[in-house]
Amino acid sequence: MTATDAAPETWVSAETHWSITKFLLDEAELLDHWRYGDWSHRITQDFWYRVPVPVTRDDPQRGRHAEGAYLVDETRGSLEYWFRRYDPVLFEYAWGENPLQRVHRFITNIRARQVAGSGEVHVTANLLLSFARQSQPAVLISAERDDLLVPDGSSWLLAQRTVLLDQNVLDMPHLRVIF
Repeated sequence: MTATDAAPETWVSAETHWSITKFLLDEAELLDHWRYGDWSHRITQDFWYRVPVPVTRDDPQRGRHAEGAYLVDETRGSLEYWFRRYDPVLFEYAWGENPLQRVHRFITNIRARQVAGSGEVHVTANLLLSFARQSQPAVLISAERDDLLVPDGSSWLLAQRTVLLDQNVLDMPHLRVIF
């Protein structure tokens, strides 16, 4: 269930939109530079992150993603567990992460709507992720992100993220990436 299922929404003000855009761009920079500890301070305690399975259907009305089936279904706790792989003491032995992949996130078309009756904001954005490992060519993956942000003083916290991949078949060695 997304924020749009719960209550009507209205577009946010230009000032709020800019603060959300800045939050998302800062978040992308933290993730691009493997600063997961800093990034985890920007998510709520009950944060969840999901990537539904993309499907090809004959009937476009049925949607492009499976309901209840996920390629990735994580919480704050499960994400923090795998962030430990980047601890300097363990990094040398985390063969899947050493050397680090080169990842860049390009965030565009940010649409932000205030959820009625709350301070929450429903944000939809397009994402292009570039992923390169060792000497292999970069893989580009496009997606739409569906986020729920909650106010945190003068900034925001990420409460939910659903990533809707455009491709049905991914040419990535693993999905241990936050889109």
